[in-house]
Amino acid sequence: MSADSRAGRPGAAGRVLVIEDDLAVIRVVERSLRAAGFETLAALEGKEGIALAQSRQPDLVLCDIGLPGLDGHGVLQCLRQDEATRDIPFIFLTGSIAHDDVRLGMRLGADDYLTKPFMPKDLVEAVQARLARRRQITEGMQSKLAAMMGRLDLPTAASGARGDVGLPDRRQLEADVAADWRQRRSEASPLIAGVVRALDVDRNDARLGHVALESLQQQVEERIAAAAAAHGVACRAARLVGFGRFGVVFPPGVQLAAATAAMQALLQTLRSAYWLQGGEVFVQFSAGVAAGAAPVRDDASLRENLTQVLLQAETASRPAPGEARQSVGVFRDGMRAGPVENLRLDADLHHAVERGQLHVVYQPQVELASDVVLGFEALVRWQHPEFGTVSPAHFIPLAEQNGTILRIGEWVLWESCRQVADWLRRGFPVGRVAVNVSAVQMQEADVPELVRAALAAHALDPCRLQLEITESAVLHDLARAKAMIRDVRELGVSVAIDDFGTGQSSLAYLQQLKFDELKIDRSFIQGVERHSDRIAIVELILNLAEKLGFTVTAEGIENEVTRDLLTSRRCQLGQGYHFARPMSVEAVAAVMSGRRPGMLLTAADLARAARGGEAATRSGGALPPRDASAG
Repeated sequence: MSADSRAGRPGAAGRVLVIEDDLAVIRVVERSLRAAGFETLAALEGKEGIALAQSRQPDLVLCDIGLPGLDGHGVLQCLRQDEATRDIPFIFLTGSIAHDDVRLGMRLGADDYLTKPFMPKDLVEAVQARLARRRQITEGMQSKLAAMMGRLDLPTAASGARGDVGLPDRRQLEADVAADWRQRRSEASPLIAGVVRALDVDRNDARLGHVALESLQQQVEERIAAAAAAHGVACRAARLVGFGRFGVVFPPGVQLAAATAAMQALLQTLRSAYWLQGGEVFVQFSAGVAAGAAPVRDDASLRENLTQVLLQAETASRPAPGEARQSVGVFRDGMRAGPVENLRLDADLHHAVERGQLHVVYQPQVELASDVVLGFEALVRWQHPEFGTVSPAHFIPLAEQNGTILRIGEWVLWESCRQVADWLRRGFPVGRVAVNVSAVQMQEADVPELVRAALAAHALDPCRLQLEITESAVLHDLARAKAMIRDVRELGVSVAIDDFGTGQSSLAYLQQLKFDELKIDRSFIQGVERHSDRIAIVELILNLAEKLGFTVTAEGIENEVTRDLLTSRRCQLGQGYHFARPMSVEAVAAVMSGRRPGMLLTAADLARAARGGEAATRSGGALPPRDASAG
């Protein structure tokens, strides 16, 4: 995307992709960058981040090193090997910087490192400095290229060099295709179209310069125009919106296999060398093809049909993460289009509650000294009928932006209270449930009244409910947070400060707020036993909380060593994959129903249930996938 195309839109300072498996860190980074004028994208896993980088072309990538599955080094290596993403500035986020990690990262092409926890000011300055450096480099290259082009005296569009070879635009394409189908009224074959995209031109437009791009565009259009009538298949071709995007529509009667072969031949033609900047330049292209239903013969229906097929063809043109595709992609049901998907998700979030697409999963919270499960954290999930399971890292920020988080947050509170009341009536030792409250809810909703209504509707004892409020939300409006916490605690509901340690002044406000519990952010907990600096930070928080009378929950416990270290430091509660992943309502009921009346649920019960699930998987059953947004 060119710099000019960003003017006047949100995120005019640039687009930043955040790849981080901690949803709390994502929220902090996104709020900090958006306040500085950046647009943000987020991914919880490495492969998801690579796909976003390839489809959305961010100006900069922020990536955690310790990601589940493909780690940060693997992400960087994939991006640097891909022609479309190899020049994107890349900053690592890390809890600590080991010498070997730095050496490896620099060899792979990292631009900078930022240690967690970080101040929002440091984050913004690091991003701005890296992008400013990139602009200096591209502007210098552009100046040199302009001087070279002047010496070469290449013709420009203004001088009439394009002649009559250029391709028509989208409007002319629609008119031509409509005429073709009107002449073949008896033809019932599908409408088949292809899309060709230049992978690296759009990203490098500032580096190449306007004159060079015009010359390249002309040469590409000449090749497409010549190929459109070749290979035994006459077709229509046109420029689409955006540089380096072209549509190809095949005439009635052409089969998908023949169209795919023609697109493959065109792809190979376009990948041959171009004469540009006084020498050979190679440009990478991708292509896709799609077949739609035979169009209705009125022009309006045909335009709508053509738009849909072109969108599907463009979706098929995008290689899968890590795939260096050399062949033409063919659209199949289930493929997802990034920008189109985002538009759909934004609209569908407004109806997700009433359409019954949301559900709540519950992650146990364990008392470390006794192994007793004291409660569960409620986590919302979205099962979209078309796109499947939508990552919380994707839809929660979207819901906060479009305001649907107010309705979703109210529903989660109501549903969690209903479910806990039902479990208690069945004699299950459920303890309490912790429900998250977003920053938008704190600013725009009457949270105490919502809590009062939910408790009354389900006859739930207030001691069974805890609200979790993020540290950054508290710091955004300290006075409002104080009043809300006071009113909620007067109802008998406890309050926890979530993601502690990621805010701007983590220790300054503790004595100003009357809350019950701190949750140490899992960025401090994961692998804490391997990092002396993290141990020191955790000990500081635990000692301070003990003096001030706060209970502490450690998030992100993933192994016995971490659990033992925290227990030896008098941390009271723990949560993480070491105990259990987020559990469905049915899974919670199954593990509780095996307890005799009066017996408490323990971590050992959770472990036995997990082993039983693994055995079921080996014998043909299935476990739910690892949930990257909790732990």
